[in-house]
Amino acid sequence: MLLLRKLLFILFLAFLFFNKTRSYYFKIINENIFKRVEDVKCFRQHYVNFKDELILVCLYFESSIKSEYKYNIHIYKIKEGNTWEKKYQLLKEDTNKIIRYFYSFSTEDKIVVVFCYNKLHYRVPCECYYSTSYDGDTFESKRTSINYEIFDILSLTDYYLKPFEFFGNKFLLICGINYKRIIHDDSKLFIICHGSDTDGKSWNYKFNFYYPKTYMYSSYYLVVPKISGNEIGFRFFISSHIITASYVKCIYRSMYDFDCSDVEFKIEGKILRDVVKVGGYYLTNHSDDKLSPCQLYYRYKSVILAPTEAAKSEGKECFRDHFFPLDNSRLIYNYKNENFSYSYVFRYIGSVKHCTLLYIKKDNLNPGFTRGSDSVYTCSINYDEIIVDQDDRYFVLSVLNEVKTDLKKCFHLSYDNLLYPVNIIHKIDIIKEYNKYKLYIFHIKKDMENYFFKDTILYCDLGDNFFIKLHLNYKNNFILDNTANLPEPLTLHNNNIIYYKLPNLKSKNLFLSNVSFPPNTKYIKEGDSKYIFKLPPYIKDTVENNLYFINESMKTEKKSVIIHAGGKIPELVGVDFSKMNDNCSYGYTSNKCDNIKIEGNKISVDITVHADSQVILGMICPVDSINQNICFNDVYDNDKKVFIRDFFEDDEGLLTILPKTYVYIPDSSETYEESNLIMEKRFIEKIYKNKSHYKSSFVCKCYAHKKHYEVTFKLT
Repeated sequence: MLLLRKLLFILFLAFLFFNKTRSYYFKIINENIFKRVEDVKCFRQHYVNFKDELILVCLYFESSIKSEYKYNIHIYKIKEGNTWEKKYQLLKEDTNKIIRYFYSFSTEDKIVVVFCYNKLHYRVPCECYYSTSYDGDTFESKRTSINYEIFDILSLTDYYLKPFEFFGNKFLLICGINYKRIIHDDSKLFIICHGSDTDGKSWNYKFNFYYPKTYMYSSYYLVVPKISGNEIGFRFFISSHIITASYVKCIYRSMYDFDCSDVEFKIEGKILRDVVKVGGYYLTNHSDDKLSPCQLYYRYKSVILAPTEAAKSEGKECFRDHFFPLDNSRLIYNYKNENFSYSYVFRYIGSVKHCTLLYIKKDNLNPGFTRGSDSVYTCSINYDEIIVDQDDRYFVLSVLNEVKTDLKKCFHLSYDNLLYPVNIIHKIDIIKEYNKYKLYIFHIKKDMENYFFKDTILYCDLGDNFFIKLHLNYKNNFILDNTANLPEPLTLHNNNIIYYKLPNLKSKNLFLSNVSFPPNTKYIKEGDSKYIFKLPPYIKDTVENNLYFINESMKTEKKSVIIHAGGKIPELVGVDFSKMNDNCSYGYTSNKCDNIKIEGNKISVDITVHADSQVILGMICPVDSINQNICFNDVYDNDKKVFIRDFFEDDEGLLTILPKTYVYIPDSSETYEESNLIMEKRFIEKIYKNKSHYKSSFVCKCYAHKKHYEVTFKLT
């Protein structure tokens, strides 16, 4: 009888927690800022957020009984009383030339509208312009050239898009389905985007998106790129089921190539119309059929929730419905019914809870966790799914009571057993969610992404056989891969990455001495046959290399790779043990010997800091399998090893500890590693204001020249 009661109690708990599971995924408040019936009639429209003002880019279209058409593009701003005020029209006079394709973009300091004229509908545009404004009131239009011949013309449509941030640059994108897919049925090149880093003046870049489910005999329509945080994806329609939309998300591969895969948003008996990503989750729009009322849903993995505000469209019909993201917390939802056009502005507070931990070892009772064959429960998070807020990235763990382990020991990155692990989490916020629950918010700085050289998995032990697995599947550097079939000439720039597979293992011991890279190039190794190089942030002189490339049939050929001079010189202070007679010259600087004193195996580095700039510290040491070099993840305080954030009481995440890598030293037979620490401007200000509260020096250790060196860094 007692056993039966226990079983019934467990079943009751299972029922209770299962029914509350969905709420554990979200902490969301969607606020309907305003709802309006639009008084401006547009054939197509884009809502743009620019300098905290809401701007309407309106494609004006008028037809007459005599089949005469008039087109223009009007610009509106919201005035008092939440009504639209016309500010400008891009054409002085209405035109009878067809304007079918137009695109709106906004950057920090300007709005760009690109539009093209068509001689006939569903034909390649014959004349394109880009219009730029710095205030949203007046625009200047100039001609531009865009190659539409590469697109399947049926796939093109208008859209508003924020710039695509990649390789440290911001690109405007005009995208469509690859036209040559029709000719070459074995091509999986699905979508091509022209990229402009000149705000529409020129379109010299081409981004390629590969999709394994591309079909030669299917037609694709209305392709719209979607950018949210670190994710780029595409919504489109397919001829085989044109009523419902499809969505793919894409991951960077190398060069200008991306690999795309499906994201499923199926709801039984409903069709997908549009999708947007906010706060780490997707907001989707569905309906029963093509014209029936629309219903909004939050989506995160297999969990589906309906919002409380404006969940269902008004009227009997719903069409031309779209989402327009304004910023990280606001978006506009616009649709038309049989009578009016409606717009809603939503503000979202909160985000996805990636993992919820109750410490109950039962399936489905710890949302986000799955049980493995070894009875270990793991919550897996992909880096490209975590939330982006300007230069901050974060993911959320919700816990009943509190975590049972020290979270500072989590998520350490090391590329091999010789390189000392570094904690990539710069801050953990702990917030009381509601009764007995806490939110742990793990923050990662954008700077860290420059060191995601390859896919890597990091772990966090939460106790009682519960783990978080963070998959670093995101890369934010231009990558040249020598196993790809690439045309010449090949050019590289500062901060670019090279994936280099040796043509044969015989050359593994001589390879580094036979190539020429700029000084301060970093690298890691994958086994005996592969190197990954990261070019430095500043390259003084152009370097030309002849590198081997391996084709699909495993034959090798030499190709010229030109590494161009450029970049910005970083301010580095530190000790370089690869320079036997000039230890006080570090990186790009020399004549620092006034700041560095060497007495035997004791080295003192005086760091003159200024409250108006950041400081980058560094140490280059020989690699030794027995004597590890300690700096900067851990440092020494009175011969006791401590985590540097604990040493400086850095709960705000103002220090950035960069992952250790090997550093390319020309003409050296010895292998060296580099450690770096970035002290942000706010950290320096904090130290200045409270000098008496903080310790002003710490010690790192390096084994070099058969000696154990102690390097004391002093803030002065």
